Amino acid sequence: MKLIVNGDDFGITPACNETIIDCYRKGRLTSCSLMTNMPAAKEAAGLWKENPGLSVGLHVCLTVGTPLTQPASLMKGDGTFDKSIWATGRTADLQEMETEIQAQFERFVELTGKKPEHLDSH
Repeated sequence: MKLIVNGDDFGITPACNETIIDCYRKGRLTSCSLMTNMPAAKEAAGLWKENPGLSVGLHVCLTVGTPLTQPASLMKGDGTFDKSIWATGRTADLQEMETEIQAQFERFVELTGKKPEHLDSH
């Protein structure tokens, strides 16, 4: 059996990126998940290139930050994701979700030059 310890939210902030890399280098985690719609995603991709043994997947995000597309049914008036829709039972447009997820996948490939090794989300 192989134990996988995954750190999510890679790319959310420089501090989170540093912590994930530090934990990887110390042998405390083996994997992480990159949020491609977050401000420190490009930095995270660069850190992965410096640490190629780290397994990195796509952390699909439909709840926080700014979407890469314009999924109106998932957004607040300020242009960021509205995670309250998941608690209130409002209907999200499935095509908008699919388009956003595809954009996040494509951004992952653009940033890293690789396909994600796994997918996860909130």
